[in-house]
Amino acid sequence: KKTLLLSVVISIFLAIGQTFTSSYPLFLVLRTLSGVSSVAYMSIHITYRDEFFPSTKRPVCYFLGLLFKAAGLMLLAAVYEAFTTWRALNGACAVLLLVPLLVVFVPESPHWLLLNSTTEATTDVLIKMARFNLGPKHGLTAEHFQLKKAKPVEGAESESGNVMMIIRNRAFLIITLKFFFHWFVTSMLYYAFYYALDALSGSVSTNFMIMGALELPMAAVTAIMMDKIGRRKTLLINLLLVMTCCGLSLLKVTLAGDWTIKRVVNRWL
Repeated sequence: KKTLLLSVVISIFLAIGQTFTSSYPLFLVLRTLSGVSSVAYMSIHITYRDEFFPSTKRPVCYFLGLLFKAAGLMLLAAVYEAFTTWRALNGACAVLLLVPLLVVFVPESPHWLLLNSTTEATTDVLIKMARFNLGPKHGLTAEHFQLKKAKPVEGAESESGNVMMIIRNRAFLIITLKFFFHWFVTSMLYYAFYYALDALSGSVSTNFMIMGALELPMAAVTAIMMDKIGRRKTLLINLLLVMTCCGLSLLKVTLAGDWTIKRVVNRWL
């Protein structure tokens, strides 16, 4: 929780600095640091959010997350249309960054508390989670949990759940690298398409808003698929769909005038 709050606060100050700086090299430095802070925020909030919900409700959490993401893209397009200068746009985004500070009202991660704090603090958070997920009449008390911190075994590797487990556990490392590669490819495709929005007809802000609107039904479909057929099959189907669409985009398909998908792809490359 504290790391998430820190990344948001740093992002706010960096956005303010980008708004008022008159030095282009300084702007590039602030922009780079802002990207690093955003990655930290995105990496933390997914795990942090999923800790508070049972596995049966995580597809709904996923859908709500994408819902707000799509709404944010559409709002960004509206803000882009309303403000004529990049400084005003950057300042507006800095103001919007105040919203994530509401995480201060969310309890600390129970997993982190169990490893770094007391069992009493962890139990308090778990009871709050039960009240939220099961209703106020859940009937759970501290006696139901009976948490105990695991005692380290002499000569055994620590299983405290820290990041170094990725390196120590070979099987976990292989699985993690697969997901890292998935994120790498997905990010390249996702941002490459948004960078090419100015190659489409119409204004950039309109195209941005359309792209955000298109994510709304896809988020719902993906959440339903995750709930019905599982996470792995949903991921595989989506990757195959993306691969097929990227392959078809290499074909020279004339849509209107001299606009072709091949020309847009060549611009990306």
